[in-house]
Amino acid sequence: MSFYFTYVLLSEVDKKFYTGYTSNLMQRFDQHNNGQVTSIKHRRPLTLIYYEACLNQEDALKREKYLKTFYGKMFIHKRIKSYLTGCKAQGGSSRADFRNKVFISLKEMRESNYWMKALKGINENKEINKEIVELVNESQELKNILGSIASKLK
Repeated sequence: MSFYFTYVLLSEVDKKFYTGYTSNLMQRFDQHNNGQVTSIKHRRPLTLIYYEACLNQEDALKREKYLKTFYGKMFIHKRIKSYLTGCKAQGGSSRADFRNKVFISLKEMRESNYWMKALKGINENKEINKEIVELVNESQELKNILGSIASKLK
C-alpha cells in the first residue's frame, strides 16, 4: 500500500510555512533542502514540522488546499503549538484541564476507531486486514477506558 503525504515545512529564514504534498516524503524534503524546488529555494534551511498520510493523491491534494486556508493554518498552529512556542507540553494544571483532555482524547479515539473500521472494509489484503482488526480491538479497549474515566469526571 502506498501513501501520499501532505506536509508542512517551516523556513528558518522567514519563519513562514510552506505546505505541499508528495508520494515520497523524505525525497521531497531532501529536494527542498537541496535547493531543487525553485519556489522555496531562497527560504532554506527548512524543517519538516508536520505531515499526514493519505490513501490517495486526491485526498492529499484536498488536505494541502485546506491547510493553506485560514482555518488550516489555525489547525497547524494548534497542532504543533508546543513546538512553535519552544516549550514542552505541560501537564494539566487543574481538574477541569484534565477533564477537557480526557474528552478530547475520547473524541480522537472514536474518530480513529471509525477510520480504522472503514479501512478494514475497503482493504482486500487479508494480512493487513488482520492487523487492522487487532488495532480496532485495541482502540475499542482504549475507547472504553477513556469513556469510563470521562463518565466519572462529568
